[in-house]
Amino acid sequence: MITQLAGFPDPVHDAQVTFRSLLNALAHPGQVFPISPALEPPPGMTVACAAACLTLMDMDTQVWVQTGGDRAVLDWLRFHTGCRITTQPQGADFALVWDGMQVPDLAGFRWGTDEYPEQSTTLLVQVAGWDQGVEVQLRGAGILEKRAIAPPLSSQFWHHWQQMTPQYPLGVDVFLLAQTTVMGLPRTSVAEVLEMAQGAHI
Repeated sequence: MITQLAGFPDPVHDAQVTFRSLLNALAHPGQVFPISPALEPPPGMTVACAAACLTLMDMDTQVWVQTGGDRAVLDWLRFHTGCRITTQPQGADFALVWDGMQVPDLAGFRWGTDEYPEQSTTLLVQVAGWDQGVEVQLRGAGILEKRAIAPPLSSQFWHHWQQMTPQYPLGVDVFLLAQTTVMGLPRTSVAEVLEMAQGAHI
């Protein structure tokens, strides 16, 4: 049974270490930080993504899960975090996306309100690594000048990101999660797609 897959070996320590990496990732957009507890995730989940779920989700959180994943993941999430699964992305505190090349339109998630911008959806997006994607330059809080990145995200994702940016402080924050590492994309980050700057079409 999927519930026999254990959570963190040391729940308090592992959650603290993971949370620190997640905070660092948002504070330093585009940099990669380790998340590598001794954790056996359910099928289809990276170690980093599973650790982030165990750290961030609890019985008070609503989680939207992209279709196409292993059904066992839902059982694992409910068993270890007590979270509630929702089919409505606008109602989700967290959204779990299996493939960075298939991220839904960001406008479909909750962006918060002028009074409570923090009441928005945080996306946990699994990626295969940190290259082979569209080359992008980030600027904004936590970046000295510019930072070049190329995670495997579709050009459509960056198009949606650029549509969101002018709405700050509304918007979503994104964690990109490879096998044992994480990169943060907070809504404060402005993204320039280099292909776009050179005249290529999104």
